Amino acid sequence: MNIVIMAGGGGTRLWPVSREKFPKQFAPLVGKKSLLQIAFDHARAVARDLRSIVVTTRRDLAAEVYRQLPHFPRSQVLVESVKRDTAPSIGMAAAFFAATGRHDEPMIQLASDHLVRNSALFRVGLRAQAALLRDRKDRTVLLGAEPTYPETGYGYVERGVRVGQTLGLPVYSVRRFTEKPTLPVAKRYLKTGRFLWNMSIYGWTVGNLLAMFHRYEPTIAKHLDRLQALFARRASWQMLSRVYAGMPSISVDFAITERQPPSTILVIPGAYGWSDIGHWASLAEVVGGRAGAEIKRGTAVQVKSSGNFVYSDVPAVLGLVGIHNLIVVATPDAILVCDRANTQDVKALVSELERAGHQKFL
Repeated sequence: MNIVIMAGGGGTRLWPVSREKFPKQFAPLVGKKSLLQIAFDHARAVARDLRSIVVTTRRDLAAEVYRQLPHFPRSQVLVESVKRDTAPSIGMAAAFFAATGRHDEPMIQLASDHLVRNSALFRVGLRAQAALLRDRKDRTVLLGAEPTYPETGYGYVERGVRVGQTLGLPVYSVRRFTEKPTLPVAKRYLKTGRFLWNMSIYGWTVGNLLAMFHRYEPTIAKHLDRLQALFARRASWQMLSRVYAGMPSISVDFAITERQPPSTILVIPGAYGWSDIGHWASLAEVVGGRAGAEIKRGTAVQVKSSGNFVYSDVPAVLGLVGIHNLIVVATPDAILVCDRANTQDVKALVSELERAGHQKFL
């Protein structure tokens, strides 16, 4: 199978560790490896060889990708000349693979800034996606994480009827996609047992994805045709970048997936232990569980305190007395103290820093 790792995103809700020039995929948030390096390990485990992997990223982040993946061919790091959403980025990867004659091969999208705790099952899921696509080249196949609590920050996929099994995993039709729900709706989703977290790990055959761009986004498709021709003759980055810059900014969800007939989409559910690490509370849950265990990185001492998550990249000791359910993050030039229930609002804090002229801290 072919894998495209998306490494051009941001992550403002994980400020101050995640910054504009050093977003969360480059940080070692869980263990010694960065999220990008963990995603690459998954790709390397399931892809046929290195030539079957590409990484897409922004121009200003390319140097960090090279640094973190030193043995990965730079020719397979597809550098975006301007910031666009996921549809142009994934389309460019499809054009790259098509230029080497891989129209009929599976291509699976991986995020560089998500985390799965059940790596073994996750890799089976990726292989199951590829196996399905080899047999059903006109389908879109995605992975869906079985929800463990009523999360309001994720999109959901409602599964339909079971249509089979691949590599021991059940395969279902898709009834619909839903956007981020309110808490009462999320609780209802959880109770039905039919709804899955949308991991945004989509799979297509290269040729079918390009055909859907022609069907649903002809403007993007025209540029992808030009990119494919340029990749085939190994054109310069400057030529590629001019074509890429002409595409509109739109997500692959809005451009393709949510416009497809549901009958053309299949989902493979699983207890993958997935999180998009979208904010500090989600990271705390990944490493310490929802019970609020006092998990910390760095050196911290707590007295009469509970439920706090401490993440420190500084040599200083942090002392917490009489406080509960807080997120405390310390970096060399910034400190965040946030109620654990309000970590989604860190994005608003970053906007306020920008409005106040503190660009050097963004």
